[in-house]
Amino acid sequence: MKKKILIADIDQVSLMYYEKIFFNHDIVATTNGKDALKLFLEHQPDLVIINSQLKNIDGFKVIKEIRAISEAVKISMVTTYHDDKEKALNIGCDSFYLKPISPGDLRKIVE
Repeated sequence: MKKKILIADIDQVSLMYYEKIFFNHDIVATTNGKDALKLFLEHQPDLVIINSQLKNIDGFKVIKEIRAISEAVKISMVTTYHDDKEKALNIGCDSFYLKPISPGDLRKIVE
């Protein structure tokens, strides 16, 4: 089933990787926290994949803002920072993955 996915990651290479894996879904992507919030409101995605490190507003603040709007949307953090796991899960992430993330794990997030 085709899903709407918002991807927010500071790394352009990661964004290209996600877009390649999720080619059969509707993707909106950004490296910027402010844009992530704007895109969330505009597109109302089924899934948010977010890094803790973003331009302007960090991923944690973006997650808090999204959770204030919607408890239903699935949010997964994918980052290189292991220490971010507890905080991510405590503020509302449904799952947490460390980079590099495998295509199989990415597909699990969408299911």
